[in-house]
Amino acid sequence: MTGAGWAALLQWSRLGLSAVVFLAAARVLSLDDLGRFAVCLTPIRLLQNALRIGFSEAFILGAERPADIRALTGLCLILGGAASACFLTVGLVLDMPLLVILSALPLLGAFGAVPEGQLRKRIDLRSLALRTVAAQALAAISAGLALWLGTGVYALAIFALTATAATSALALVAMPLRCAWPARQQLSNLWRCPAEIGVRDMLSSGLFPLAQMLVAGFFGLAAAGAFQIAVRLVQLTEALTLAPLRLSALPALRRAPQLLHATTEHTARIAFWAWPGLFVAAFDIALVAVGATHAEVVTPLLRALAPFGLFAALSMPWFQAMAASGRTGFLLCRSAGLLGASGAAIWISQDHTFLQACAGLSVVALIFWLGQSLIGNRAGWPTAHMPSIRVLLAPTVMLLGLTSLLVLDPSPLRLLALIGLGSLLYLAATKTAAIRPRLVVS
Repeated sequence: MTGAGWAALLQWSRLGLSAVVFLAAARVLSLDDLGRFAVCLTPIRLLQNALRIGFSEAFILGAERPADIRALTGLCLILGGAASACFLTVGLVLDMPLLVILSALPLLGAFGAVPEGQLRKRIDLRSLALRTVAAQALAAISAGLALWLGTGVYALAIFALTATAATSALALVAMPLRCAWPARQQLSNLWRCPAEIGVRDMLSSGLFPLAQMLVAGFFGLAAAGAFQIAVRLVQLTEALTLAPLRLSALPALRRAPQLLHATTEHTARIAFWAWPGLFVAAFDIALVAVGATHAEVVTPLLRALAPFGLFAALSMPWFQAMAASGRTGFLLCRSAGLLGASGAAIWISQDHTFLQACAGLSVVALIFWLGQSLIGNRAGWPTAHMPSIRVLLAPTVMLLGLTSLLVLDPSPLRLLALIGLGSLLYLAATKTAAIRPRLVVS
């Protein structure tokens, strides 16, 4: 397997297996329980990932001397311990046992942050991916056993704790931990890089966590649980369809910026198959994923978020081209603007329905996608290419063809039929659109 393949497996194992376990648990848990878990986990996971990515990439980019590596590890453990202590205190004060249990995640993750950076710096993606898969599999078995024993929502907490602890432990086996209390001068030199990277990660990945907290605050725990199910299905769709292309786009565009147009067209062909298909088959997907009890509530949300996934996917090539050209400052501002606009859309919808709040996220994604074509026309910036009109033929044919199957009762069999027929129609229309008529002069 190539490096890109191992990188894709690494991303899938972190996101995909977690989503599968959550969806399996959602079949037996109430929406209130799922919302309570999501509200407790979301801020902890956001900070935990910022610490992991910040310190692992800081090691890759800068730390060379053994003394600096030990100090960087020590600083990571200090911050992870402080974050865990803060969440523990909040959980005890507010009498939230689930938050108390999950509060250990930042500290557990901090133990593996710098060792992960060492593995990545050695470009040992195979070792990192296999260790992550093993940790996630162990956590899935533990959560399944806990569900079978009747622990309810705490089974999801067991999954999160086991996955994080096992990932850090396996990374430490490969790269033993060496840490030291950072001296004052070392501290002033070391903190800036992980802080900047961590803030960048929180901005770029904070949209759904922010939306999750606002939905819980404005619409209640049951709405937060339904929203979390829909988000997991959206993320799972993205991981299955676009994650490998996203991983390969950045190095390809860095080597050859002229590939942006071809990358945009290739991304559009995948996106216009996946997201309209998700829209049509939303009820069947929800039925298979979380059962009939929650499918009725989740389906409208999934359809409201499908355009968000489409426009986010279409924005990816230009986003990666901007990163490849070194314009990370602008991307940070764009991420902050997207966060602010998405939060405003949900805030405006608080006096209306929860479904309108989700639809507002898709409208924001559309505006930002259209806006990049204007911003990208500045001199020296990558030009944002819109997909050609011919690309729209295939999803139109697919959607029209699938309407004949919607008269059948929703079931796993109908889902397979929708996927099979939709894929065949999409492929046939794509091949037809690629044929260019020629004028023959005799």
